[in-house]
This record gives sequence, structure tokens and C-alpha cells, in this order.
Amino acid sequence: MDEKNIEAVKGIIPTLYLNRERTYEFIQIRELTNPANNLLLHTLEIANLKGFQKNQIINRLTLLQNIKTMEPVNAIKLIRKVYDKYLEADERKNVTMHKEMVKETLAEIESSAARFKTISEFLAFVEEIIEKNKRMEELRKDPKADVVKLMTIHKSKGLEFPIVYLIGVSETFLLHASSLDIEERRDVILTSKGPDKIHSAIEAERRLVYVAVTRAEEELYISSPTEPRGQKVVTSRFILDVFTQPNVVKTNNNQQLNQRSTKNRKQPLLPKSTKRVVESSLVWECTTVTCYSWKRIASYEEMLNEQIPCSVCGGRMVKEVREIYSN
Repeated sequence: MDEKNIEAVKGIIPTLYLNRERTYEFIQIRELTNPANNLLLHTLEIANLKGFQKNQIINRLTLLQNIKTMEPVNAIKLIRKVYDKYLEADERKNVTMHKEMVKETLAEIESSAARFKTISEFLAFVEEIIEKNKRMEELRKDPKADVVKLMTIHKSKGLEFPIVYLIGVSETFLLHASSLDIEERRDVILTSKGPDKIHSAIEAERRLVYVAVTRAEEELYISSPTEPRGQKVVTSRFILDVFTQPNVVKTNNNQQLNQRSTKNRKQPLLPKSTKRVVESSLVWECTTVTCYSWKRIASYEEMLNEQIPCSVCGGRMVKEVREIYSN
């Protein structure tokens, strides 16, 4: 870690409750006249420092010294405690989307750091990613480059691609957790109020997912991680709504139950007249009445299993022979 990296120090300054620009300029001037081993030491020379500001500076210097010998993931966790507290320092109940994005980024960094044993290894990895991003930026400027284009759903609007991979389609991502407490977010403006505001936020995300899945001209692949960052999540409701079709009946005591009749359990998505068989393949097929999920059996080892759980509905998948069609 470079304790004389002025740009890194500039990012730390606000967490010390100091004015970023004035303190940044002060450090630069002091470093020219009286160099220090750690640029943050100059902040202790600022006139009229408040007691809490001085404590923040000393605590931060101690923190930076201590994390040098820690494993990366523990160092990130310690830094997050400080930074999360800073993020929530003002208007605790009015969490903004910006704060949520910062927290998610920190969570991703923490998850990545768990793979490394030393700080130097982790920082080398970070430098490698930075260099890759620079190369990606150069390629992005070339519209004819034969590359995989990585973009947000918003950026993809109006574009189409032969093959699209939609990743991270799980609850807390799509639907984002922030939509469920939208009332607390002062930087999100919706005309609706109360429950209607939450509904509007959810429907806005549903439309966003529609944009994503309609970018594919030929093939669409959707992934739904079950334990991102070590936290268990379920498949996004937006995908479940498409691939499961509840058939609800009322019992005598007016309770709703899924109908389990196997009659016409799975209807073809297109009339048979529009299809032609290209191959028969061994697949896993979900046995849940209302779920249409299936997937190819990818290996001999996988085929040895009697059954597997369905990643869409959580039901039981069994081996079947399926005719794979094309138009």
C-alpha cells in the first residue's frame, strides 16, 4: 500500500469529516515543504481541528497501519465498518440509491478479497483488473471489435445481439432490495405513494427485465446465483412469473392449492405445426405441475444422479428424453 498516494488520500478525506478540496490542497502544500512518511499525517497540522476530527484522523492512521498484516478479507471487513458508519452518518433513515450501490460494491470487493492470503496478492489482482478495464475501454471504442459486450440493462436499450447472457437474475438484484423499501429513499422520485409506490417500483424493474430478455435475436441465457456473496437468495420473481404458471383451485375451506392433475400438465409453447425435430436429447425435466423448466444433462457424472433440484421452482427434476426443436 502506498501511503503517499495523493489520489487515494483524497478519497479518504471526506470520511474524516474534512473538506475534500481544501484539505487536499493543504496536504499538497505541506508535502512540498515538509514531506511526511504518510500523507495523512499532514491533516493533524490543520488549524482549528475539532476533537472528533482529530480522533478520526488518528483512528484512520492506526487502521491503515493494522491492516498491513491482515488477510485481505479481514482488512476489507474492518474498513467497511468505518465506511458504512460514514455512509449512514447523515439522515440514517433516508438511504439513497447511491449509498446502496456503494455498499454493494464494497460487498463485491469483500467477496473477491476472500480468495487471497495477503494484501499484496489482493492489490496485484486489483491492478490486473484495472489494466483489463483500460483495455476493455479501448475495445469499446471500436464498433467492429469481435468481443463480448458487457453492459447494464439500461445501456442495452435499443440494441440487439445474436446471443445474450443475463446474469444475476435473483431476488435482491432483480428485483433489487431497494425497491421494497422505496419509501425510505429520498433520491427516488415516483408519483405514487405508500403501497402503490412500492408496486410502481417493482413494475419499473419488471419492465427493465423485459428490456433485457428482448435484446436477444437468437439465444438467451439466464443465470440465477443461489448464494451471491455467501448470502442465500432465490430466483427472481420476474423469471418465475414467466416459467411457472400456477393453476389454482379452491378447497372446501376456501384455501388455495396448486392443482396437481397431470392432465395437459405441460403444453407446448408453440403449435406443433411450427416446429420440426432436430434431435432427441437426455434432459432433466421438472416434475412440478406448474413449472416448465428443463435443461440438458451435460455430463456422464451428472447422468448418474437419480434426480436434482430445479433451480427455478426448487422442485424435483428427473431424467427424460426430450425432442429439441427449431423453427
